[in-house]
Amino acid sequence: MASLLLAFCVVILPVFASEPIPRGVSRAKGSFYKAGVPFKCLDGSQTIPFDQINDDYCDCADGSDEPGTSACRNGRFYCVNKGYKPESIPSSRL
Repeated sequence: MASLLLAFCVVILPVFASEPIPRGVSRAKGSFYKAGVPFKCLDGSQTIPFDQINDDYCDCADGSDEPGTSACRNGRFYCVNKGYKPESIPSSRL
């Protein structure tokens, strides 16, 4: 029984553990936002330090560096809408 529990903790739990993603980012796009790794704008226009994500200054032309703020005119915010349908809304509505 102990070996089964150990196997669960070593093999299964890491699959469900995930790094937190920035505010306003969907899980589907979460892999693009890795803490401590320079962020490449989703349109490929430039690469910025990760700490400039959601800093309320629009660095990327596509607004992908500001998913949780209204800094970019064309930005999108992913709203989980717990209990309802998740939706990506214009960040100007934040």
